Amino acid sequence: MPDTTLVAQLNALGQDTRMNIVRFLCESGEQRFQAIATHVQLYQGLYYHLKLLKEAGVLVTRKVDSKRVVYSVSTDVLNDVCAGLQFFIHRQEDARVVEAARTHL
Repeated sequence: MPDTTLVAQLNALGQDTRMNIVRFLCESGEQRFQAIATHVQLYQGLYYHLKLLKEAGVLVTRKVDSKRVVYSVSTDVLNDVCAGLQFFIHRQEDARVVEAARTHL
């Protein structure tokens, strides 16, 4: 079973709009809300998606001044998600190999 952090991160990434946000920010770097909204063509509900990504650690926010915030992707967290998923998959494969070996004894 993967750890709860990995599950939360995969859950945050497991939706089309949020994946489009992450892809856009990976390609373009830091962006303001308006640029993200224009790119994903979503205004109402966008804060919800950004909040989920931020809570999962995928997004990082930085205040530019008292009124402006920019969003960016935490590449360290995305790398950790990939590594965690690979570890989980390989651990599951290893468990199947061990189980197959037991059945043939």
